[in-house]
Amino acid sequence: ARLVEKRDGPAKRHPAEQRLQSALFPKRSITIGHPLKIAVFAHVRHPISEPFMGGMEAHCRMLCDGLRANGHDVTLFAAGGSVDDQFVPICDAPYEAVLPWVTWRGTEALAQYQRAAFEAGWAIVRAGGFDLVHNNTLFPDLIEWAARDRIACVTSHHVPPF
Repeated sequence: ARLVEKRDGPAKRHPAEQRLQSALFPKRSITIGHPLKIAVFAHVRHPISEPFMGGMEAHCRMLCDGLRANGHDVTLFAAGGSVDDQFVPICDAPYEAVLPWVTWRGTEALAQYQRAAFEAGWAIVRAGGFDLVHNNTLFPDLIEWAARDRIACVTSHHVPPF
C-alpha cells in the first residue's frame, strides 16, 4: 500500500522560514518586457574566443549571443584575449597562460589571481546599474557578493568548484 499525502491548496510555510526566504532572496523590481542590462561573468581560465577550449567558453559565447538576440544589453566580463563587442577585460591574460592549472591548482597564487580579476569586474558592476548578473564561472564568491550588494544574480553551475 502507498501513502498519498493530501493537501488543500499550497503548502503553508512557517513564519520564520518566510522571513529567511525574504532575507536571502529579496524581491527586485525588474519589469520583463523591456531589455535588461546584463553582466555576464566568464571563467578566466581561457579566453572567450574561437576555437573554444571547452564547453564553458562555448556556452558563455552562446549565452551572450542569445541574450542579445532577445534584445538585452549584455556586457561580457572575461579574461584578456576574449573577443566580444561589449567585452570588459578583468585580467590581462587567462590564468592558464600565467599560472597553468596543472601546476598551480589549489595554490594561494591562483586563488588570488582569480579573486583580483573578479573583484575588478565586480567593482564595475556595482557602479554600472546592471539589472542582472549571470555568473558563468567557477568562482562562488560572486554569488555571495550579489547577495551582499542586493544585485540579482543567476549562476550556471557547470561542475563543482575546484
